[in-house]
Amino acid sequence: MRYAIEEVELEGGEARVVVPQGAAGVAVLLRRNGAPVSFILRKAPVGVQLGLVELRGAEIEAGRVSVDAPEKDLEEAGVSLPRVSLAICTKGQRLRQLRECLESICQHAPQLFQAPNEVLLVENCPIKPSLACLESTYPGLHHVWEPVPGLSVARNRAMREARGEIIAYLDDDVVLDRGWLVGLVRAFRASDQAAGFSGPIFPRRLDTPAQIWLAYRGGFNHDCSPHRWVRCAPGLPWTWPCGEACFGAGANMAFRREALIEMGGFDESLGAGTPSLGGEDLEIFYRVLAHGWMWVYEPRMAVFHEDRAELADLRHQIRGWGRGYASYLLKYLSSPNPDWPRFFWVFCKTLFRKFAGVPGTVLGLRKYPWPVVLAWEELRGFVEAVAWAYWAARLRRRFNGRTRVGLLRAMGERATLERLNRRSEASRAVQRR
Repeated sequence: MRYAIEEVELEGGEARVVVPQGAAGVAVLLRRNGAPVSFILRKAPVGVQLGLVELRGAEIEAGRVSVDAPEKDLEEAGVSLPRVSLAICTKGQRLRQLRECLESICQHAPQLFQAPNEVLLVENCPIKPSLACLESTYPGLHHVWEPVPGLSVARNRAMREARGEIIAYLDDDVVLDRGWLVGLVRAFRASDQAAGFSGPIFPRRLDTPAQIWLAYRGGFNHDCSPHRWVRCAPGLPWTWPCGEACFGAGANMAFRREALIEMGGFDESLGAGTPSLGGEDLEIFYRVLAHGWMWVYEPRMAVFHEDRAELADLRHQIRGWGRGYASYLLKYLSSPNPDWPRFFWVFCKTLFRKFAGVPGTVLGLRKYPWPVVLAWEELRGFVEAVAWAYWAARLRRRFNGRTRVGLLRAMGERATLERLNRRSEASRAVQRR
């Protein structure tokens, strides 16, 4: 069971897609002048030809989305690139995906490897790092070792190391779309009040049932409509202002560095590597708005993500999403907050929906295919956060994320850390010269 992924340019004439051999359906990314305008999933037999009407029905969303002009690179458009620090936080366990991510940067955004821009590779592991050798493979790449575990800790380390006006964060298992850098600059120039930027995250492959189920659920975010979110924005979702996915996801996000520092960076009691398993991106999205900044969602700023291929891995991910979202809500429910009533209402309604989701899935009431075991993981993660995970994460943060073993390892590797940091500074000095 797999779906073929096709891209169709709408300005090139009538769009038709043929379901290839060995595929149970297609996923179609529609573009206009190079910009993504719609992502469509359709189950269909082999050999069937699908046009726009068959893909979208009478109302073709892509036909109502206007893109002003064909996509141009920055030099051709005569637009100056703000100083960008691109941070990739990794545990060093997905070397193939990491290399593909770096290759996509070389192909679609080579300017980022050139001063005054920079690409930071933050290796988050408590033992001796193993990725410093990539600095010689990719000139302009700066390796940083962060021994304290936790994705938020690694992202805050990148924030402190970064020198750019914009700091962008990518997961190590994504690759850039060809217009990502143009989209980032477009979002940055949308307003002086814009402090956070994100874009769509499309699947790279749909080769297994787990990947297809996640795509039907909406994945990380397949929305191709531009948004400018402010504190009191029109057309609010019911979860506003503590939404679960309307702002994007942490796998593809960027910030004005000064605004991120002003807000104190990421909450280190949330995120992968902590008992909460996630929620740090949702929490920082909310804080951007709470501080009076604008959040810009730009469809051109797109990436492709390698989703979990195995059901066991997807179960862990879905449980982490439930646990992370509940932990984020609990943070603002456990302290005074002007939006406390809204957080309480969203928490209660979400908990009810998670409980109702299990029997609803059994009865086939969902609008998309979703196994009962994944509905159970959504509920399980949410309840675990309430019962113990969030409180354990807060306790862990109080001790700065260092268990006794982790502290001893960090102390034992201090000399290695200092040597790597000196090497990184020397590399930067060479780049500046």
